Amino acid sequence: MKEETITLHKASKPASVFSSRVFSRMFLSYSISSIGDWFDVMAMIVLFTYVWNASPLIVSSLSITYAIPSILLSQYTGVLADRLPKQKIMVISDWVRALFTLFLIFAPNVYWALPIVFLRATASVFNTPAQQALIRHVVPEEQLLQATTLNTVVNQMAKVIGPLIGSALLTITTPKVCLAINAVSFTISALILMTIRRVNDKPEAKEQANVHKNLFGAIHKGWSVLLVKKMLWISTIFYMLCLFVLLISDSQIGVLLRKVEPHHSELLGIIMASVSIGIVLVGGFFTKVKQLNGLYGWFFGGGSIAGGVFFFGLGLVQEGTNKWLYAAGAMLGGMGIGTVMMVFNYLVQKETPKEMIGRVAGIVASLSSLVFILGPLLGGVLVTRFGAQFAFRVSGISVLAIGFLGILLQKVIWKKTNEPAKVSA
Repeated sequence: MKEETITLHKASKPASVFSSRVFSRMFLSYSISSIGDWFDVMAMIVLFTYVWNASPLIVSSLSITYAIPSILLSQYTGVLADRLPKQKIMVISDWVRALFTLFLIFAPNVYWALPIVFLRATASVFNTPAQQALIRHVVPEEQLLQATTLNTVVNQMAKVIGPLIGSALLTITTPKVCLAINAVSFTISALILMTIRRVNDKPEAKEQANVHKNLFGAIHKGWSVLLVKKMLWISTIFYMLCLFVLLISDSQIGVLLRKVEPHHSELLGIIMASVSIGIVLVGGFFTKVKQLNGLYGWFFGGGSIAGGVFFFGLGLVQEGTNKWLYAAGAMLGGMGIGTVMMVFNYLVQKETPKEMIGRVAGIVASLSSLVFILGPLLGGVLVTRFGAQFAFRVSGISVLAIGFLGILLQKVIWKKTNEPAKVSA
């Protein structure tokens, strides 16, 4: 039995995904709208909590309102992304989101705001599968890993940068000004997308003719693609399970730090920043790589183990733990979590037929949104019943077990028998 090897092949002039003007503009548009999206998260929390004095139940319903459209509609919008011009879907989505964000500025109370948030979140659901499908159409296969990695890094960075900028601005201005800035970000995003010319994103004539026909059957075809390819469906289960277990404790980091280090509120910012640095570092590695052949399991497993070590470690910390230890652990966790996300996003792009990428991306978005609701809910129950540190230890051990399982099953699930196990760059 031959030993599996990892080889790095460096090209004399590595091609950059930014050599594509279409992707460059897509990336700029996505970066601006992502930061704007997370920018007004703080504004909405302040509006609901401090301006309108909403009850805890109403405040918690805000995150559910964001997630429900994705759970219910992502699979249908995925079909439309495969059957309609993807660029137009993204442009319309940005304009509609800008409009509903302006409506939020004039919302007098939570009872007006929640339906508007729901409608804006619905418009967002159209954007994700269209963007994923367009990437597959405009980016060569050897640059897919670069493209998906860059989008993942930007999305994760936006989760930190957006709220930080939003929090800073909220000290000198009002939440509604922050909402106005987000409306501008969506507008700029739409205008950038509109400058893209000659993009070949039109579906086949058969798909265009059936745009309003048999949506359920089209969704079924998407599930068929996902379930027939062993590598795809097991990777999806692996990713969703890993994400679910991490979210059990991820949503409770603030609660843990409040108990263990009540006099060091700055630790939450240190951890968030360190996780982002870890994601950027591992993203830098993947942007130099063209493809991953036969190594999905190693990356899935190794990334999960790194994330598990971080979360289990948080379950063991005591008051007075050195801040640098928190930072180092968070950076390791960020590298692990980032690896799992980037490899999964690339795998979905590479292993899904081009004409089906929209609906498969829609299925993945729907499942992810469901996990983003269920994970924190279970985390809240565990923390309330057994304490924050217990929840982190359970989460960490579970992710560690998933990671070791991924490595053990590497040759069974992820290795392709007709090609060598290698990373080429």
